[in-house]
Amino acid sequence: MEGLLVCKHTHGEFGIAAAAAHHLILTLPNIVEGNQQTAQMMCDDILKTQLPIARGPEWGVPEGAGLGIEVDEEKVHKYHESYRREGQIPPYDPNFV
Repeated sequence: MEGLLVCKHTHGEFGIAAAAAHHLILTLPNIVEGNQQTAQMMCDDILKTQLPIARGPEWGVPEGAGLGIEVDEEKVHKYHESYRREGQIPPYDPNFV
């Protein structure tokens, strides 16, 4: 509203947050190119289908109901159990292999 340009930054969100942010970005009149996302660097996500941005530089307008994504409940349980066993894995831990 004040003429400021907006560019989204991330520290690595899962597909749910990425899809929600994409919907928000589509509503902003002052968004610029170069918004960050990390989907192509993730070895896995809790979505049933990979986000389009993980396969190329364009996302387009999402299709489908809601955010246009479907959560894989089995993966949610898998990673929940991993968290219960191992705890949080810090994203920037230099000692983590």
